[in-house]
Amino acid sequence: MVAMEATQQLRQIMTTENQLDPAVLPLTGMSRFSQFKQYLPFSKEKFRQLSLIGKAPKPIRLGIRCTFYQNKELHRFLENPLEYRINLEEATHD
Repeated sequence: MVAMEATQQLRQIMTTENQLDPAVLPLTGMSRFSQFKQYLPFSKEKFRQLSLIGKAPKPIRLGIRCTFYQNKELHRFLENPLEYRINLEEATHD
């Protein structure tokens, strides 16, 4: 019985420690637009237009209604949105 309670407490601690703060964009991984829109000074449509011309990170489509962006590229974009350009070497390998 004691071991069972200890296991439950350990699981609870592990899940609370591993939860990400929603106010912080992770450095790695991928995010949906809704997860980083709070950092943008413009609309989703403007971000889409910029990504089409290579001035914002390009989307990764996993389905018709499932689009993600690489967090590494989002951080590069957010550091300097006016000077951001897609890295052509990485874009050709995708």
